[in-house]
Parts: sequence; structure tokens; C-alpha cells
Amino acid sequence: MRGDILRQGILFLFLLICFFGNPVVCQAGLELGVEMDVYPAVEILHWPKGGDIWDGALEPGTTNISYANTLKIRTNTSWGVEVAMEPERLENENGKFLSFPLQISGDEKETWINLSLSPTVVLESLPLTGEKEEKIEFFFRQEICQDDPPGEYSAKIKFDIILEY
Repeated sequence: MRGDILRQGILFLFLLICFFGNPVVCQAGLELGVEMDVYPAVEILHWPKGGDIWDGALEPGTTNISYANTLKIRTNTSWGVEVAMEPERLENENGKFLSFPLQISGDEKETWINLSLSPTVVLESLPLTGEKEEKIEFFFRQEICQDDPPGEYSAKIKFDIILEY
């Protein structure tokens, strides 16, 4: 009980000082620390399209380069692209595979990489794009020889965006 009276007295004195005393004495302040996490993000604006990527049928004895396949992307971190293909070579309706692997290039047709079941890095350590979209063109290359029987060949190609942070 005595402690309550003492606390009330101190509070009363504090209020008297605030109302009648120097206002600087009554100021109170708070310093607040703020933290936040910004997560890595990727926005795919356009994926490469599937389907027939060649200009007509391919002939034995030729090496063929596809149309450009475009990826448009925005990221807030550095990034790269991995590509895998299933099955490992283009296959026709009779289960026959082409003699040579399908290849991909992500750098203006300078470096060709064989596609396989294992994910393969095609592009890496590309800088963040920010709000500006980045347009990357991929090209496929396929060599055809006399050992490749006529037919329609297909495979599934999987693109993965790898964020590096």
C-alpha cells in the first residue's frame, strides 16, 4: 500500500512538471530498429516456344540451325539457365534415335552445348535485370546423316532459371 502511494506521488509530480514546467523535460523518444528481407525473384515474361523450330524437313549431310527461341526475363539477382532434354537424343515414332545430339547455344551461336538428360548450364552469372527486361535468344543445332531414317523426331526440352544470390 505504501509503495502504491509512493508511485502515485511520483506520477503526480511528473504530471505537474509536464503541465507547468519546462516542456523539454516532458519529451519522450523512441529509437526503433527495422529489419527486412528481400527475397530473390524472377519474372518470366516469355518462354521459348516448342513445336517445329526448323525451316522445313532436314536432309542427310546437313547441319541445321533453328529459328531463334526467345526468353524474356526480369530478375533482382544474378541468374543463369540450365537445359535438359528427354530422351537424350531426338526420337522418332518407331523408337529410333538420331545419330548426333541436339545442341543449344545461348550466346549468338558461338558456343554449342550437347543437350542430355542431365541439366546443363547454358548461361550463367548474368547480371540482375532490374525493371528492364532481358531478352535472350537460344538456337538449336542438329546434324543429320545417312544413318538417320526418315520420320518425325521429337523430345522434351526443359528450361530452368537458376537464381544466384
